[in-house]
Amino acid sequence: MGERSDNLPAAGLAADLRGFGPVGIFAILLVLSGNLLFSPFSAILVLAWAYASRTPWRAIGFARPRNLLISAIVGVIFGSAFKLIMKMLVMPLLGAPPVNQAYHYLAGN
Repeated sequence: MGERSDNLPAAGLAADLRGFGPVGIFAILLVLSGNLLFSPFSAILVLAWAYASRTPWRAIGFARPRNLLISAIVGVIFGSAFKLIMKMLVMPLLGAPPVNQAYHYLAGN
């Protein structure tokens, strides 16, 4: 087991959850099996694990952007480009129809 910074039981559990022992492996399997119930359940379990193991948000990939406006603009540009590339290149290669028939009645309305 890893070294514990203090003698509190909660700190020991947090260290065990972050480790690769039996408790850590059980936590990994629990998070991975979360999608068996419904899709975003694993994300909820990861956030619960981060809270219980006292893992900082930055360690699991959440960080505040340096400039929120630039991040939003870049996201809109890349998202729009991705949508166009998927619509023009990938969907025809997979045999998708060019017009979405479910909403075609709205065209010209």
